[in-house]
Amino acid sequence: MRSSLLAGILVAAVLSSPTIGVAQQALPGRFEVGLTLGATPNLSPAFDRCGTRVAGRLGSRLGYRLPSSWHLDLRTEMVASGSNSTCFICEACFCSFGRCVPGPPSAGPYVAHDGRFEPPLPGSRFWTTSLGSEWTAADRPGHEWRVRVGLGRLWSKRVWVPQMASSFHWGAGPVRGIFEFGLWHYTLRRTDVEAWYLDGQIVSQARSRVPIHETTLFVDVGFTIGSLRSH
Repeated sequence: MRSSLLAGILVAAVLSSPTIGVAQQALPGRFEVGLTLGATPNLSPAFDRCGTRVAGRLGSRLGYRLPSSWHLDLRTEMVASGSNSTCFICEACFCSFGRCVPGPPSAGPYVAHDGRFEPPLPGSRFWTTSLGSEWTAADRPGHEWRVRVGLGRLWSKRVWVPQMASSFHWGAGPVRGIFEFGLWHYTLRRTDVEAWYLDGQIVSQARSRVPIHETTLFVDVGFTIGSLRSH
């Protein structure tokens, strides 16, 4: 009786040992890298000389998994619109907020309104960098839902952008798919100009700085490759 009990304990110890007769189990590691491709239907027209709001973006990310349900990530992205470089240029006519309007009449008073972003935001392609933190809101075998907050910098535009995102990750191996909704919320400064004309000649002009609040939605798909560690 005692010998059979000792034999059972010995067999259980051998089977439970990770180095004897049983392969080690691979678990997700701390680091992950990824690539994403996305688009937005409502980028601020201030970022494109043609006023185009639809744009795409290509991004890369480096993530670090903390011991708890939190993650840190660093992202770099290129945003570009598909506008034509030979699009309409407002300066070629009497302009009001990006539209050609009739000029002041040759007789009588006239008030013109216009606005421009300052500093100028030229070009339809720019790079962004953001640092953020993700929280795993739900985790199931092969599936994970994360919520992210971060702060980004649009370098050529000189604009700071608070960011929020919700992403779904799937896959049980080191390569996992991503589907993500992201929001940018930022403030641009526009200089509004009000000009008074009399008999076709400008009489006076007034300028005012107006904050323009923008919210941009991005939808991204991609994949991540994670490191592995042994259990």
